[in-house]
Amino acid sequence: MKIIKGHKQNKKFRKYRISILGFSLLFVLIVAFFAGALSHKKGYMNIGLSEIIETNIKIPINYFYSLFEDIEELNLDIEHLDYQKLAYTRDQALSYGYLADHLKEYVPLSMTYQGQKIKAKARIKGTLPDHWSDDKKWSFRIKIKNDRTVEGMKKFSIQHPKTRGYLKEWFYSALNQSQGILAARYYFTNLIINGADLGIYAIEEHFDKRLLESQGRREGPIIKFGTNEYAFYDNRIETFTNLEKRKEEQPLFQQATNLLELFRIGDLAAADVFDIDVLAKYFAISDIGFAMHATAAHNIRFYYNPITSKLEPIAYDAEILAHEALTLKGLIGQDKYNSDELKFRESLENTSLYFHYLIFNDPVFFSKYISYLEDFTDSYFLDSFFEKHKADLNKNQTILHRSFPHINFKKNIFYERQKQIRKLLEDAPNIIAYKPVISNNKIVVPIENESGFPILGVSLNYKNKIFKIDSLQIIDARLKEKGNSIFYQKF
Repeated sequence: MKIIKGHKQNKKFRKYRISILGFSLLFVLIVAFFAGALSHKKGYMNIGLSEIIETNIKIPINYFYSLFEDIEELNLDIEHLDYQKLAYTRDQALSYGYLADHLKEYVPLSMTYQGQKIKAKARIKGTLPDHWSDDKKWSFRIKIKNDRTVEGMKKFSIQHPKTRGYLKEWFYSALNQSQGILAARYYFTNLIINGADLGIYAIEEHFDKRLLESQGRREGPIIKFGTNEYAFYDNRIETFTNLEKRKEEQPLFQQATNLLELFRIGDLAAADVFDIDVLAKYFAISDIGFAMHATAAHNIRFYYNPITSKLEPIAYDAEILAHEALTLKGLIGQDKYNSDELKFRESLENTSLYFHYLIFNDPVFFSKYISYLEDFTDSYFLDSFFEKHKADLNKNQTILHRSFPHINFKKNIFYERQKQIRKLLEDAPNIIAYKPVISNNKIVVPIENESGFPILGVSLNYKNKIFKIDSLQIIDARLKEKGNSIFYQKF
């Protein structure tokens, strides 16, 4: 018999152990790859291989900690026949490819929240299939009867957290509120329907007086542009108030509508219609948060403040991008400010883009917008926000981990966006000057502004002399649709 010495046995065992560990790791990676591919294809996780590899170690840890979080339950009890009506609505929406208005019918239900029994009604919610394409997890709009509320709300939506980007909508809402901007409140809860546990859902506030009162505003109408074909110029203006039942709000609604209509046809500037300070903050925050979707004409909601007689935006439906976010190099207000924009109204007036041209063509608004971009791109802006909201962010993320342990909120993309915007602003001046014309003690220089931003005032260094500007004038930004235009500056 051949005797193998102990240290050789240990060496051989270590080689086997390394091989076993290597094969095990390879197996895990293969499983992760196919799980990621399947999850991405089916839309379960909305992530791919890279994020699964990045978070696969954290997944069981995230879930474990979520078990110690006290999560509120929202229990809905719907009669069988009424549930079948909702299912039929959803089937019809699937066949159309969207939720038509005539399908938005409510059914009664009984709700239990924080030990309270509440009578309410609900309907299928969401225009597009991401809200109801899943076999079980559908979005609902809920209205509570009598004087009961859920977290101070009588009207709200419940939906799969993925439809609003999991924690990204909470971040956008909280960031706007931190700057005094109205925002729909946003919570997470565990949803149970007829005894079936559907996991973590998002609760999103709808538009009524409670939203306003909770954030220190006096009651006033909330309005929006209609969404027929996403046009801007000819869409009717709608309100979230039943004016037949609340006739006392009709005069305020008419005042709000008149302001928006006069702005739409170009008779009033943005500064005459909107609370410019609030609106400038809103667009600047939307730029930092990749929330361009929330600023489109058919998505934005406005509150008419009866104290100021101005319109204020309400932060809602950010649809913050994730993987592709940092590939968006531009700003909402870039390539917009130009005095010639009214000359090509006909080609743009039926698009949401024209809404932006009207807003950003107001020099008062544009100046504030740039000023807030400069303020909000200081790293302190996000540092102070995340420090103040650290506990809420961690709590919400832990709640989400009960159903989605792979989801982690990534702050770094917003810090990177700050740097990106700061560089855009610093690099903005891009002027081409052509051969000057000299006559009568004046120098006239043809100037072409190649940047997407207007420029206020330039100096002239000609033959080693600095010449004073004749009058302070704005050199228009380039327009994508028309290219550059020549501006003649006198010195």
